[in-house]
Amino acid sequence: MESRYPDAFAGLGMLPLREPEQALVEVDRIAGDLDLSGIALPTSINGDRLSAPELAPVFDRVDELGLTAFIHPHGNVLSDTLGPAETILNPLVIFPTDTTLQVARLIYDGFFDAHDFDLVISHMGGALLHLAGRIDKGRREINDPDAPPTKPFVEYLQEFYYDTISFHQPALEAALKTVGIDRFVFGTDYPFDMEEFDTAVGDVEAVVPAAADREKIMSETARDLFDF
Repeated sequence: MESRYPDAFAGLGMLPLREPEQALVEVDRIAGDLDLSGIALPTSINGDRLSAPELAPVFDRVDELGLTAFIHPHGNVLSDTLGPAETILNPLVIFPTDTTLQVARLIYDGFFDAHDFDLVISHMGGALLHLAGRIDKGRREINDPDAPPTKPFVEYLQEFYYDTISFHQPALEAALKTVGIDRFVFGTDYPFDMEEFDTAVGDVEAVVPAAADREKIMSETARDLFDF
């Protein structure tokens, strides 16, 4: 698809993170032979964090190659708690909740002090942007100045990128105020059940009045991140 429509699509590669040595080889293949624009990451691997020591060489290589990563849940232990009639809560509640928890854990264990690749977080970052003050205050309560993270929590959030998917204009407006227009890329949830293109576009148009700012969200920032 990317080769047929290079001005419209940027392809991402998946890594076999359960096999770190193979994942390291695949990073080079994604950036080299396949010439893709970045990588897609799960929020965890079989319940383990992306900051597991055996994965450090993989993410060191992602740093070296300057690849952008998009992070999205791929199933987790929270999903396993749902009954047959509750599966709709998986994309509505559990995916954003898992994203919030796992990215916060990565910040707190120093992962983003060790790595600086660009990261785009799905579902408008879950609740991260809305909990920024609360989580930041909690870090200040830790009586150990040398403990990670090494800087205020909100500063990490200001270094990430986010898609615009929330389907709630006040939430989008608050998120934009927290980290700024330049940290957002347009999202639709396509091809999943929540996909609603007209609403996604309408939310951005309603919340972002300036045409130049809308162009950043709708196109320019993503093109810069994924080099297409």
